[in-house]
Order: sequence, then structure tokens, then C-alpha cells
Amino acid sequence: MTWIRIDDGFVDHPKIVKLSLAAFHLHMAGLCYAARHATDGAVPKAALPGLNGTRRDAAELVRAGLWDRADDGWTIHDYLMYNPSSDDVRRRREEARDRMADMRAARRGGAPKPPIISAELARNGHLEAVRTEFAECSDEQEANRL
Repeated sequence: MTWIRIDDGFVDHPKIVKLSLAAFHLHMAGLCYAARHATDGAVPKAALPGLNGTRRDAAELVRAGLWDRADDGWTIHDYLMYNPSSDDVRRRREEARDRMADMRAARRGGAPKPPIISAELARNGHLEAVRTEFAECSDEQEANRL
């Protein structure tokens, strides 16, 4: 499950207060759609009916500066400024899946997967510390098996 970030001043923002109820609903539905499907803020034309929106509502959002026109529909203006990118969402989902797999393996007595070494850790000089920690963990697990 993903979440969207909405500022606590969202409902009384000047761009929002002048929207029709239908356009407000479409904007909220579009935010949820973009988060759920990890589209980086894209809302394709084909999604409008499922979001209970019309092209007229979308045009109102463009005029208000909340959405921008795109080739196949619209993009939510500044979506990535407030919400994680699709790459971040996929990475977090993979990390959560790996954590769950490790927990299940630990319950069954299996060894967890080795940790993923990110490029950021390597750039920041933490790679050796992670390697040492993993080596110590592996040696201890091996000793416990003997």
C-alpha cells in the first residue's frame, strides 16, 4: 500500500477553494491513482471514467494549475515534490518483500538473504562497515549450524 502526502493546509489553499466539487474529487482521485499505480503523477485519459472524472473536470484542474497537460492525459503538478517516485516505491516494495522473506526463513530455521549494498552506502564510505557486519553475521550463523 502506498500513501499520498497532503499538506494540512490543502483544503483552504487558493487553488483548491475555487474548484468545483467534481474537480476537487477528480484531483483527490488522481492523487490516489498516481500513488497506487506508481505513475509519478501521470493520469492517463483512459483512467478518467474510473476516477469519476470528465475532461471538463480535468481542464478545470489544468486552469487552476494543479494538473499539466501530457501526451496521453495529464500529470499532477509538482507530484514528485511531495510524493515518492515510482522507483522509490518499487525499491521500498522490494525491500519489504525481502524483509518478509527473511522473517519467514528465520521462522523456518533458514538463513536470511545477504543485505543489499546500495550505491549510496558505497559512495559514503560505509561499504566496508556493511561488509564487516555481514561477515560477522555470517560467521556467527555458520557457527550456530555446527
